[in-house]
Amino acid sequence: MRQTSSALARRPKSPAHAYRFTDQVRYLDAWFDALNLTRDVTLVVHDWGSALGFHRARRFPSQVRAIVHMEAIAMVRNWADFGPAADIFKELRAEKMIYPRILTVRRGTSKR
Repeated sequence: MRQTSSALARRPKSPAHAYRFTDQVRYLDAWFDALNLTRDVTLVVHDWGSALGFHRARRFPSQVRAIVHMEAIAMVRNWADFGPAADIFKELRAEKMIYPRILTVRRGTSKR
C-alpha cells in the first residue's frame, strides 16, 4: 500500500486550507485506520513525508516493523542551524508565500 502526494492531491480540497503538519497527521492516521494497517508496517518515507512517518512510528511503535528513509527530516533543527539562509527557509514556510505560488503553477502561468 502506498500513500503518495498524488493521492493527496486527488483528495477533496480543504475549505479551510488545512494543510498543516497536524492536518496531514490526521489524514495519514485515517488512511492507516481505514486499511487496518496495525502490524508489520514498513514505512518508506521521503523528504517532508519523513517527518510524518517518523511521527507515526513514534506514536505507534508496535505497528512499525521498519522505516526506509531518504532525504529525510531526521532531527529537529533550530533556525540558527541554517545560518544566513534562515530567512529564506522561514519564508518558504509562510502560507502567504506558498499558496499563491502553488495556484500560479497549477494555472500554468508564472508571475516571475
